[in-house]
Amino acid sequence: MSITVGNAMSYDNYDPERFILEELDIKAEYKAEDDNIATRWQILIEFVLEQADTVRFFAPVSKTMINPDGDPVSFRQALESWRSTEDTSNPNSGNTLEQRWQDFTTNTSNKPFQWNEQRWVPPEEIRSSLKDIPNDSEGTLFYFHLTPEVKSFVRTCLQSYPTLSYWGDHNNLPEDPAFYCKEQLILWTISHESMVYRSATEDFPPA
Repeated sequence: MSITVGNAMSYDNYDPERFILEELDIKAEYKAEDDNIATRWQILIEFVLEQADTVRFFAPVSKTMINPDGDPVSFRQALESWRSTEDTSNPNSGNTLEQRWQDFTTNTSNKPFQWNEQRWVPPEEIRSSLKDIPNDSEGTLFYFHLTPEVKSFVRTCLQSYPTLSYWGDHNNLPEDPAFYCKEQLILWTISHESMVYRSATEDFPPA
């Protein structure tokens, strides 16, 4: 790809001459009686699905704690267990608190809790459309050819999760969908902020 957009690209450094920001009100998205926000997002997606040839998703690494049996453990549980075995009030007791906490949760067989990393796995029906997976320090970037199968996947997600803010690992979806046409970025998003950046040179439907 000639353009790589990772987590570092944000509304703080986008070029207003190349992209137009459409900020969707995240609060309005959750009002069942007001579907204007969902409608605008759906209009943009339907338009860009017909213009683009590539879609990119960002899949962050999600880390949770588990006990030796593999059951999830809340941060509070782990912290209370750590406090019961450590003299956290003594600033001179060996390593720093941060170092001792990291040691407490290090992935070794004799530790009471361990970190479990989870990553979004593309559904089987779109894996054959995978185009590229460049490395990223905070997760994985997936580039897909915008085949009929991938379009169907996006539209199915849109039916179940009609607003942009739903895109995230808590819904078993990747984040920040972005669309390219002939390797030129024409629409990219920051899903947890409900922000859409669309090309200023594309004939997008008016807001």
